[in-house]
Amino acid sequence: AKILNPLIHRAGRAAASGHRVAGGHASGDPMEHRDARRAGDPAGGSGSDAVDAGELHFLLLHYLRGLPTPESADAFERYATSAGLLPRRHDVFGGDHAQSYDELAAKYPHVTHDRLVRLVSQAAARDTGQAGHAIQHKGVLSWPVGRGGTGLADANDVAGALGVGAETLGGAASGTEGYPVSKTGTDFRVAVEAARTFAARVDLTKLTLAALRRGKQSTTCVPVSLLGSRINPLTTIKGHRKELYCVIFDKTGTQIVTGSDDTLVKIWCASTGLLRHSLRGHTGEISFLDVNCANTLVASGSFDYTVRTWFLESGIPAAVLQGHQNIVSEVRFCPRSARVLLSASWDQTLRVWDAFADSATSPPTVLKLYAVEGELDGGGGGAGIAGTTGVTAAPAGTPSVAVAETLEEQRVLAAAAATAARAVQDRAAEAATAGIQQIEPDPPVGAVMCTAWSVDGTLFACGTTTCKTHVFSVPESVLTSDKEGAVDPTEINLVPMTGGHLHDVTSCAFSNSGELLLTSSRDGQAKIWERGYRPETVVGKKGKPLDKTKQPGVGCWKVRAVLTTPADVEALRRQARARRGPVVYAVEQAVWSSDDQYVLTAMSDFTVRVWSVAGGTLVHTMRLHTNKVHVLQCHPHDSRIAMSAGHDGIVAVWDVVSGRCVRTYDGGEFDTLVLDGSWSPCGTSIVVSDEKGQWCLFGTGCGVHVSRAKHEQFFESEFVLETEIARDAETGALSLAANPDVPFHEQFLAARNRLVDSLGNPYGEPYQSAFQQKRLIGVVPSSGTRVEPPKCVGAKEAEEATFAAGGGGGGAPPPA
Repeated sequence: AKILNPLIHRAGRAAASGHRVAGGHASGDPMEHRDARRAGDPAGGSGSDAVDAGELHFLLLHYLRGLPTPESADAFERYATSAGLLPRRHDVFGGDHAQSYDELAAKYPHVTHDRLVRLVSQAAARDTGQAGHAIQHKGVLSWPVGRGGTGLADANDVAGALGVGAETLGGAASGTEGYPVSKTGTDFRVAVEAARTFAARVDLTKLTLAALRRGKQSTTCVPVSLLGSRINPLTTIKGHRKELYCVIFDKTGTQIVTGSDDTLVKIWCASTGLLRHSLRGHTGEISFLDVNCANTLVASGSFDYTVRTWFLESGIPAAVLQGHQNIVSEVRFCPRSARVLLSASWDQTLRVWDAFADSATSPPTVLKLYAVEGELDGGGGGAGIAGTTGVTAAPAGTPSVAVAETLEEQRVLAAAAATAARAVQDRAAEAATAGIQQIEPDPPVGAVMCTAWSVDGTLFACGTTTCKTHVFSVPESVLTSDKEGAVDPTEINLVPMTGGHLHDVTSCAFSNSGELLLTSSRDGQAKIWERGYRPETVVGKKGKPLDKTKQPGVGCWKVRAVLTTPADVEALRRQARARRGPVVYAVEQAVWSSDDQYVLTAMSDFTVRVWSVAGGTLVHTMRLHTNKVHVLQCHPHDSRIAMSAGHDGIVAVWDVVSGRCVRTYDGGEFDTLVLDGSWSPCGTSIVVSDEKGQWCLFGTGCGVHVSRAKHEQFFESEFVLETEIARDAETGALSLAANPDVPFHEQFLAARNRLVDSLGNPYGEPYQSAFQQKRLIGVVPSSGTRVEPPKCVGAKEAEEATFAAGGGGGGAPPPA
């Protein structure tokens, strides 16, 4: 009674003064209130700035059901049901229906009986204005659990406080093309509202880069174990017929983009799990995906030596970029310019493209790394490990290695690349026909394996198989310009670097502050680089170099710290007894924490290791995985949280500070290999992919809205044979051979491109009609066999598994 009295008293005063309470009217007629809400009256609670009164009534009834007073709960339930006070359900045909308490309780199992008590308790401890703002914008059931302004509600569940997501018809609350979305929409209104809320609570003048680097400004609000317990498996969708090596979120977290070995790129709705677009054009496996900063384009690199860009909302091809003479390893958009696209290839080159124009009309700027490395190693062209000592970048005064391709050069290179890629594919097809097992090709000497942009977009780096890392600078004026075409080669400058690795560079990443660079290598080391100066070689009159102390400094990147795993004494003893040399475990990947205080590395011994950036020392060795770890990402906002996944089928959420695993999802029982994964931009969802062509979504919502989607989702256009498709030799554009004048995507518009299963059988009605009209399936169940997501393991079981594997950061095992 003491907890509820303030809320009831405040509601009574508002009713007496004629104001609305919690999104409802002061009028005592519940039918009038319901009609006003249905009509879209802002005062009725249907606006994005009000709380659904039906949710409050459900919370109150749910609380009464948890008390040892069934009579009072029965009385309130009879009144609420007869007056229509409980939340209503909308079906796919436009009607709405009343829901009983039992249906709501089964629909939202994550809502506990004491949810209302906890919310009111938090309201008493909060500032009144801040609490009201949180309720007003989030909804009472999506109110943050911890202190601060960051909640645990999924971005897809913001629209409804019960976490139902966008359970509306494709009309009033629909996004582009009629897709149902949450009340916040699919555009950047979410970011605008979040920025306003953040600015109202935090002094932005104190958020300097130095303060962020020192970790003085903390944005965390909940315990790591609590966040881990709220992330649950939501759904598993099969949309590809071969291995799914690429999966990412778009910049808003409302869409998921996948790329597979079946040569297809697909775009999905993250809130419903429905397939939006199937992008066909590549003839080889998809190697990398990225979305530009404006959230308008998605780029894909492929084993067919090409790069393609597509419009994210419509799925229409934007550009075909040809010219690489080997596999495209990575493609990355500049974080400051929506047009500038960087691609890396095994042909020892980087290319900077205009992502909105075909390469046939707008040739790229080419950075020939083999010319730089050959010059640095005495003209040997592509040096190996023996040429890694000393300076690994061009000395000061070296002309830029960037050159602009002419249209004639672009035409010749595109034709040569197409011929070479087709020959490789023909050989692979012949081997498959003969029953010969295919082996993944090894990258050649000088291949570019990884790239990275700095946060401000003025620097980009790459790592190669010649043990070298190169850094290039681009003026900010070029990035802010609206000029079409590739970046002028004279604007790209090579920045010297001192030192290098002893084996292939596997990853590179700039820090979130942009002041440091992190590289990892198969030599068992990760290195942190910082901006510095080195002496410039100046020759005197007699041909002798001047005294170094009197020479001017030249800007460069120099090694700040080397992260090397300490030797295991027992392992060294075993190796000595076996008369074997010491085993050096390769660093497969290295990433920064969100506050740049930690570096996490994935090792070839299946461990994840945490390093302190300040001291360059090893903090934790986290053991859980039993196979290669190919996915390692830190939380986008909370520096204490990281996620890893690997070929053992395990997805793990880690507490970086304590070195403990707080949540695991084991897909090993399905014989699943996790190939890729990513955090959502808001940090409340995780998506991973496997070798069966499936992607699995984990999140903090209840998952009811995504569970209605079909497990197998394909389009009829995907089953058109390659022999029936005509490809333009110069532009790479697609069309049907029977009708070459009409582009391929126009012949399979959404209205005629039916949703089918993996065998090409169309789904029946009313599911097919509802899908074509891009409306949520409210009453149609998802029939057919479903592959369930990996089962989740609690925090206690996760810790026990960690200690059983020999990890846990050196602490004592949890009590029984």
